[in-house]
Amino acid sequence: MRCLLPAFDGGFWRSLDRCLLSCFRPRSMRMRARWLGWMALLALVVLSSSLVRAEANSPAPRVVDKRVLIIATGNVPAGKFVHLQAMAAERGIALEHRYLHKLPADADASLWQGFDAVFFDSYLQDEIRERLSKALPALRVPSVWLYDAGPSWNGFPDALGQRLVDYYASGAETNFAHFFDSLRLSFDGGDPMSAIAPVIFPKTAVYHPQAPNRVFASVAEYLAWRKIDANAAQRAPIIAVAFHQQSLSSMETGLIDSVIEGIEQRGGTALAFYSPVMGSAGIAALLAPKGKALHDVMLTAQITLDGEARRKEFVALQRPVLQMLNYRNGSPEEWAADPVGLSLTDVPFFLSQPEFAGTIDAQVVAGTQKPEDKLVAIPAQLDTLLDKAFNLVRLQRADNADKRLALMFWNYPAGEKNLSASFLNVPESIERTLDALRGEGYDVGPKPDSTTLLADLQATLAAYYRDLDLRALVDDGRAAVFPVAAYRRWYGELPESVRQDIESRWGQPEQSLLVLDREGDAQFVIPRLQVGKLVILPQPARGERWEDAERALYHSTTAAPSHHYLATYLWVREQQQADALIHFGTHGTQEWLPGKERGLSVNDYPMLALGAIPVVYPYIADNIGEALQARRRGRATVISHQTPPFRPAGLHQALVDIHDRLHAWLNQDQGAVRDQLQRELIELADQQHLIADMGWDVARAKADFPAYIDALHTHLHEVAETVQPLGLHALGRAPAADHRLATVLLMQGREFWEQASAAAGAAPDALDEALATDYEKLPQSAPYQLLQRYLVDGADPADLSDELRAVVERAREAWTLIDASHELPALLAALRGDYIATSYGGDPIRSPDAYPTGRNLYGFDPSRVPTQQAWKAAEQAARDVLAAHEKQHGRAPRKLTFSLWSVETMRHQGLLEAQALWLMGVRPQWDQGGRVTGVELIPRKELGR
Repeated sequence: MRCLLPAFDGGFWRSLDRCLLSCFRPRSMRMRARWLGWMALLALVVLSSSLVRAEANSPAPRVVDKRVLIIATGNVPAGKFVHLQAMAAERGIALEHRYLHKLPADADASLWQGFDAVFFDSYLQDEIRERLSKALPALRVPSVWLYDAGPSWNGFPDALGQRLVDYYASGAETNFAHFFDSLRLSFDGGDPMSAIAPVIFPKTAVYHPQAPNRVFASVAEYLAWRKIDANAAQRAPIIAVAFHQQSLSSMETGLIDSVIEGIEQRGGTALAFYSPVMGSAGIAALLAPKGKALHDVMLTAQITLDGEARRKEFVALQRPVLQMLNYRNGSPEEWAADPVGLSLTDVPFFLSQPEFAGTIDAQVVAGTQKPEDKLVAIPAQLDTLLDKAFNLVRLQRADNADKRLALMFWNYPAGEKNLSASFLNVPESIERTLDALRGEGYDVGPKPDSTTLLADLQATLAAYYRDLDLRALVDDGRAAVFPVAAYRRWYGELPESVRQDIESRWGQPEQSLLVLDREGDAQFVIPRLQVGKLVILPQPARGERWEDAERALYHSTTAAPSHHYLATYLWVREQQQADALIHFGTHGTQEWLPGKERGLSVNDYPMLALGAIPVVYPYIADNIGEALQARRRGRATVISHQTPPFRPAGLHQALVDIHDRLHAWLNQDQGAVRDQLQRELIELADQQHLIADMGWDVARAKADFPAYIDALHTHLHEVAETVQPLGLHALGRAPAADHRLATVLLMQGREFWEQASAAAGAAPDALDEALATDYEKLPQSAPYQLLQRYLVDGADPADLSDELRAVVERAREAWTLIDASHELPALLAALRGDYIATSYGGDPIRSPDAYPTGRNLYGFDPSRVPTQQAWKAAEQAARDVLAAHEKQHGRAPRKLTFSLWSVETMRHQGLLEAQALWLMGVRPQWDQGGRVTGVELIPRKELGR
């Protein structure tokens, strides 16, 4: 008989039971009773011996006779010191910690009084030295700066100083215990180097709480320990989790352990790792050692300090990355009550920079328990993020033919015959999307007739605008039904406060005008078209038709959505069982529903609508601000799409008449005719409100007519050159060649127009005059003809001047980018659960780099800092600083210092940087897209100093 008894712990009884069963295996009730008696006796023996052994092995309590101080900065969690204080106390050391920001600015030598050693726990060493400039010269006891990238010590031998740094920088329970062992030996005059040597953790490593050494230097080692073959066809989903090494070194892994547990409960493999937050090699090298990513989806709890480096790694890995957020201002309960959700101070490094890198679906998953600053998981929030991760894996693994999709289109302006949204041709875009899906093997039915599809889409809209025979709509196959009872089961689990809010405005679910009684069974009617495994449906109205104020509800921050609105989204998830939702058409209503501003709760209406379904959202490229709402409040992966093509608007007939009279006046000799033209130029311009638009008035125009006529001429040309959209864009369709060429012409700017006109022997303002007289003459203009020759006809630009050849090369690139060829492939990639590359958006005329489209939009671009708006504000702010100093001191300042913080730069778009530039006497130079390309000297006369 062989039986190995486990060590006594919380699983002792279960282990003992299994062990004795395997050893004795009683075959009768009497033997069973006898066996139970032996088991009880053996348990008492083991328990007694364990207690005696524990008592014998516990270190004898020591008298606390030494005091140690740790100075830390705010990035160090307070919970770390709770653990350290207990360890230190076991060794007779009283440990105290003080945060730098809580110390008085004039702290002096008294700060060190009574301590036997002082340690500094922060990488912000310059900040500590600056604030403690009075106290540090008086520090006489042994001290160590513990940051491993810049360690130093005084009063300790070099070998011990380095060892203390190694213990502390690597951290974790074993190292900290030996840190205090060494310190105690040093205090007692023993040999501190006799303590067990530090365990130096790798800079990048995989972590698991149940691993013998807790970390692995490579993914291969970790997977071998887990007995997992990453290349196996049917392996469990591997979810990577990026976190900070400080969590491990500070013994604050509770949140990460919860994430690991949640992944494993769902049948996945957690691959939790830490890596440096700066640089662009650690993550890709760890997760894709042979160039191919070993994981399926990544969750990241890391701060993003270097967005460009992270973006390069994410592009290399080609796996979606979901952002975990921590509420740092309080507990989970305090976060639940916070209408903001995520503080503005957290936006730059936890939203803006990660969005730039390509993360999606940022969710608050933990709060901060005070006073120890312990991160505490918020279960429902963590669940929705993990569910989203596994739903993305489903998109990666399922055959396209088996995927069920929902395409929900937004219709604005309102009306059942409209079918458009922010310059998107919705019917054609849907048809093109169906073609793309069909080509990839999705079950979306046969290709529909365009006219029939349009009529069917309009029929689904009609129910939201007028009374219809709902039963007939269902019988015609243009609507589905969803039992109110099924909705009530879900609805009944919502918090009472949410239900009260909905019912106070909309009453009970049965009161909806889109509820049909079918043989005593109340059912919501969901207008939709079913085409194979794809359902196409309009985004439901936020209210009911009796409200008669639907437009006012679009941006309401207080009005709860109707029962039918929530029921429609629930039907998509539960009855359609959609694997993904395509939100179609810029600026729907879901992302604008009431709830926290950022960092939403699962009980906020935008989240209640979506659940954890992956959302793909084609969005117009020039609407960056609202695209961010779709990302942050709509859980969406945005796919940018082109604006319509553009051309100069020209002048309508009344303005053409004014322009003709203006030239007649310029060519007319003095006399009655010229005087009559002068009166008409004032009278007609005033009728067309041009004088007011120019900031003039009639009296001033009469008093200074020559200046007025110059201003009017310039204004008419500016109006003629105003950009005008040409029709609507269809997803994935390039504009017609003439529209595309006109757009490229506008993108090249006035300087090119003048160069091309001069090269053709025309006046520099020839195009201006052509547009002001007849905008249809644009194709006959020299700039247009030049682009036609080299872009469309394919002529060799070798015969052009260097300047024009450079412009033509730029124009060729723009011509290529306007083909919209990336849009549908990006949508299909998102439906495969892939990573989507990011880009800045904006007006393509001023920001050509908004193209190619088909990318995930972000909102902050450092190359535009300072912005032109920040520059204008900065100039006045800097003048105010100089004036205030001169008023107080009687002279201009000789030196000025600016403290620049990247987080502030992201908030005010470079206001302080712009002030510094102005004070140095230089101004930024911007290209037409707003990017800073250089600086130029400001003339002394303009500076005024």
